[in-house]
Amino acid sequence: MQLLLDREQISSALFSLVPLRIGSGVTFVLHATLELDAEEQALIQKFNFTKSPLVVSDPIEDLLKSFRPALFVGIVAFLFIWIVASFGKALGVGLLVVFVMTIVYFKTLREQIIVSELLSGGRKFRCDSIVALIHKEAYLCPSPLKLGHS
Repeated sequence: MQLLLDREQISSALFSLVPLRIGSGVTFVLHATLELDAEEQALIQKFNFTKSPLVVSDPIEDLLKSFRPALFVGIVAFLFIWIVASFGKALGVGLLVVFVMTIVYFKTLREQIIVSELLSGGRKFRCDSIVALIHKEAYLCPSPLKLGHS
């Protein structure tokens, strides 16, 4: 079993919804996939391990982390629609945007990792800085090496 990690950086435009950022810059992406041999694949299928979490996180905390940027996007949508149309339409659209964007952010920002995600194309983690990317990589694949002076 091998955990394969691939790094890349994406130039952000003036505005990006995921992750929510205003202004240009760089978003770092860590792509993690799991490579199995035939025996390991058979064991995972036999014990129905594909839906098991490799990393468990608090879903309420992940949901709150997702709700904050979604609320901001919903308020902006509400204000824009209120200026263009009526308060009632703006309220409905704003609530819908908050709901949909909370789901989008939850899928992007959640910490829990399921085996099937890594087996079927892998999972991408978006990070705002190279330091966050290195922390995420160390979180997924802790190194047994210890740094220090000799």
